[in-house]
Amino acid sequence: MSEKILHKLDLIAQQENKTRGTIAKDAVRQWINLKQYESTNEMITIPKRFLLNLLESPNEETLEKISENMANLLSDFIKYIFNKPLNNRILKEYSSFISYFFGKKGLKWFNNLDVRVKNDLFIFRGLHDLGEKFSIFFLAFFKKLLSEHFDFDFIAKIEESSPFLINLEFKYKNI
Repeated sequence: MSEKILHKLDLIAQQENKTRGTIAKDAVRQWINLKQYESTNEMITIPKRFLLNLLESPNEETLEKISENMANLLSDFIKYIFNKPLNNRILKEYSSFISYFFGKKGLKWFNNLDVRVKNDLFIFRGLHDLGEKFSIFFLAFFKKLLSEHFDFDFIAKIEESSPFLINLEFKYKNI
């Protein structure tokens, strides 16, 4: 592997307090799981333009149904990839995955993305260039995704959006 890749591997190992080998094994396992899941569930990757066209025509009620269906599908996918129960103990690991998945290295839905856990808050801030319909869709989608993954309820503390910004902060109800 190149020095650049090894450096990135070392950074991740240091952040997660794991060995380089453990991180590499986890990455290979996740990649194999993803490939198996894609082939058995007939997943496809769609370009941004197609997603935008999909979101432009429906009314708000249909948009909410689409977001719920996509959240359910992604929820199954994430549970499959993580291969462990999703609960508040692994919320930080989940937030790292979400940052990667929706950010510049994953689906590229967001140009800038900050997802983190701070004290008893789950914070999601993202800038995108996909417009107002995407913001409406993503708010419903992400709230459904979070409620699907965790046993506890979230109480919205901040929930704001614009055609280019999504800012969410959730406080755990049971803490």
